[in-house]
Amino acid sequence: MIGFGFGVVVGIALAVFYPDLFGRQSASAGIDPDGFAVVRPSIQSPGSGEEVVNSSPAGFERRAAVYARAGDSGAADLDAMLEELMLRADSPGRRFSAQALLSRYLDFDPAASLAWARKLALPPAAIAALYAQWAESDPDSALFALKFESDRVAVQSIGEALVEALGGDQEAIERVAAALPIDIDSDSFIARAYAGLARRDPEGTWQLVSALPDPQLRLRAQQRTVEVMMARDPGAAMARASEIDDRTVRQSASRAVLEQWVARDPAAVLEYLAGTGDELPMDWSYI
Repeated sequence: MIGFGFGVVVGIALAVFYPDLFGRQSASAGIDPDGFAVVRPSIQSPGSGEEVVNSSPAGFERRAAVYARAGDSGAADLDAMLEELMLRADSPGRRFSAQALLSRYLDFDPAASLAWARKLALPPAAIAALYAQWAESDPDSALFALKFESDRVAVQSIGEALVEALGGDQEAIERVAAALPIDIDSDSFIARAYAGLARRDPEGTWQLVSALPDPQLRLRAQQRTVEVMMARDPGAAMARASEIDDRTVRQSASRAVLEQWVARDPAAVLEYLAGTGDELPMDWSYI
């Protein structure tokens, strides 16, 4: 709710300081030609009771208006706007409006919000953001709903978003992994989730994955962690790759680091090789 709440605050501020941006809503759902769910301003023709909806504001103002409109809407109004979005071609405005409206819909009915997201064919990242928001207020329900997701790509994105929402630590990974659909490869998910932790704390994550009791999961998580470490410190990545127990995995991980490192800084690779006694991949003639 942090992102939606900020948008509502901005929208209210604009309504206070720029009241001409917002008028009484028109009878239509109010989706502008660019797909933004916003009405500005609604001007009554004298004596007629009819409203004329002017063109929508641009940029920041228009996005703030979408949040303000969503914040003032109940479930019925949201349904009407989402029905109209269903008729619009994909566009940045349509995607932005859908995310804002569905974020608001979560306050009323999370399951309905997610059902709308699928009807609108939103990408996995957008659905994952809704799950993360849901988990902030009701983590148990969000985790339970995850069990019934069938799209493998969406499950991975949702799971990673839930890990972050639940604290971004080892306990969060374990909670989400326990809630995965039964046909999902939980080891693959866990290894990727640890890679997410490694982006913030590579050395701390290496200690966590190296202590995992399951040997196959440990190897997969170590490989993923080394891949992340490579982007920040190739030397550290090579050192950690050399600690992998399985010889085949160790050589594969070391070779992968060397291939990327030599493309970026061959002189640093040669200096590293000259000063280390680490075991090298069997075929490293490309150095």
